[in-house]
Amino acid sequence: GWTRDEVTRDVAAMKREMVHPDGTIGCRDPGYHYEELRGYNLRQYGVWDVPGSDAFVRLWPMFYRYVSISAVVFVIDHFSPERHDLDRIQRARELIHTLLSEDELRACCFWIILNVGYSDEGPSAIEVERERATLEMLG
Repeated sequence: GWTRDEVTRDVAAMKREMVHPDGTIGCRDPGYHYEELRGYNLRQYGVWDVPGSDAFVRLWPMFYRYVSISAVVFVIDHFSPERHDLDRIQRARELIHTLLSEDELRACCFWIILNVGYSDEGPSAIEVERERATLEMLG
């Protein structure tokens, strides 16, 4: 497996802004990804990884209105320096509630994952309390 530092480094590199050949400034990997997977009892299934940037949030309906969706996995970044940004947490809450109210997704299974990172000693009492508060704010 990967170490926490390796994952953090790679995610930071993908989010780092760069100047593209056409002169525009943007993220290195701003797009969505699709993977075909094979599960033990699930046979073959597809997984879409769609970013939560403002540009891609407007495109989300394209995925769930025109492709059969059985589950939504909503991952909230809670290990980066922006993890205490209340506006980002509120925005995640709004997006979750928007998805939950979409007719096309009413029969879907929803998983909400709070992606945290701990030191080797495990979470401190303060970290656990912050995570609990974040989950409460997500509603």
